[in-house]
Amino acid sequence: MSKLLAIDYGRKRIGLALSDEEEKLALPYKVIENKGFNFTLVSLQKICKKENVVRIIVGKPLSLKGKEGKQTKLTDEFISKLKERVKIPIISYDERMTSKLAGRLIRKIKGKVAKDAIAAMVILQEYLDKHTNNTNAFGRELR
Repeated sequence: MSKLLAIDYGRKRIGLALSDEEEKLALPYKVIENKGFNFTLVSLQKICKKENVVRIIVGKPLSLKGKEGKQTKLTDEFISKLKERVKIPIISYDERMTSKLAGRLIRKIKGKVAKDAIAAMVILQEYLDKHTNNTNAFGRELR
């Protein structure tokens, strides 16, 4: 069974989330330390193989007005290097407001799961809700 992987790329930490095999539900997976491109790319290659990942969704950080900043350029560079290493489709996904929603979720679960993995989960769940079968994780039809 195949899964989707979401990445919330950061300068210090990289949050990861995986979908279930039916591609309806996103779950926080783990956080890896950003120890440079090579370390990160090797780690992601291993995860993709182990979890049978068929598509990668990378959160693209934009300002609320849709402008690109320093972190957007770093993320674009990361995506470019990732595309060189993995032969899996990679999609960048507008992550505006996901950090705010992740923060709310973390407060509700009292910080038991790393914020970066929750942010990746939110990115992936939004993507899944918009792009798979027009139903959400609870089987409700999306409009």
